Amino acid sequence: MLAFFIAGPFFACIPGKTGSNEISSEVFISGQDAYSTYRIPSLALSDEFIFAFAEGRRHGSADHGEISIVLKRSKDWGKTWSSMITVVESAGESAQNPTPVWVDGAEKLILLFTKRTVGSDTEYMIRNGTSEGYMGVYKTESFDLGLTWTEPMEITDKVKKDKWNWYAVGPGGAIILTYNRDHKGRIIVPANHSLNHGSGNEYLGAHIIWSDDNGNTWNIGAADSKGASTVNPNETAVVELNNGDLYCNTRNHSGEDSIAHRAIAISGDGGLTFDSIFRHEPGLTTPIVHASLARSKTSVFFVAPYHWNDRINLSLWISTDETASWQYNRLLHKGPSAYSSVCMVGPNALGVLFEAGNYEKIVFKSIPLKHGQPR
Repeated sequence: MLAFFIAGPFFACIPGKTGSNEISSEVFISGQDAYSTYRIPSLALSDEFIFAFAEGRRHGSADHGEISIVLKRSKDWGKTWSSMITVVESAGESAQNPTPVWVDGAEKLILLFTKRTVGSDTEYMIRNGTSEGYMGVYKTESFDLGLTWTEPMEITDKVKKDKWNWYAVGPGGAIILTYNRDHKGRIIVPANHSLNHGSGNEYLGAHIIWSDDNGNTWNIGAADSKGASTVNPNETAVVELNNGDLYCNTRNHSGEDSIAHRAIAISGDGGLTFDSIFRHEPGLTTPIVHASLARSKTSVFFVAPYHWNDRINLSLWISTDETASWQYNRLLHKGPSAYSSVCMVGPNALGVLFEAGNYEKIVFKSIPLKHGQPR
């Protein structure tokens, strides 16, 4: 499954204060509410709610098939969650990779997602050009805090190049630029693609799409379809640094990587271009998997499984020098764990939504912060 996560300075954070104690709650449990499996967690926040999105996979855990996008809301900092809301209902298609962002000035919640127009198409078929359908890109919006949603609008022709076969936005959430004075207010969504040369991982790439009008129109920005030697960019997480640069940390989908399963690129112009191709990030040890990023005023946070090969032991790393170096901080979940979505929930807590067990459930956890760092 291809995806990624991103976060800005406070990632549309909820104002006010959270409690000083850690909160942990189960949000989606596989086998409940008519879905066999829930995967691909994604967080967004407004002044009133934490929004937890996920894929509801109807008949199994496979990345293709009948897949819908679902949502639950919390008004008490993640202690309890609402009944489930179906955002995108799928019949014979796969609606995937929920990528939300709350636009404060417009008072709306935007959701970007990708869809296999023929749900039975596998990723391999799409990448090698033998699929019946294609990967389309869509957006839908809510003006009542996630209760109801507009009819999805296809934006594929605006954000996908003709030479790209595979395509995925997110998941994890979009960011709105804050530090970058030239592009303040720009919405940034990382995405990934494959070139139409075949199904090999060497044809994978990562890119950014952006909007300067509160998500009404979208454009293709920075793109890298090469990467350094033994780097195949894929699911990407993005955070805005305090100098306005975008730090892009990608899942390196290379079986030949003997250095690291993470790679990085920087965009210094608001996501229009990358300063260079993706290069190895040896300071972070993860399996080949999606990871997530967020920041406080003083620290940048990275969350992913902590193991070279296996998706186990979800952990937290911290950078206090704007990603120049990383320090391992703590274990968040012992045992099987995979995709995550992370953001600030107010100035004093970090929220993490993650897959726990062998895709048995999606759990929310908040970590109290003091002076921008975990207590």
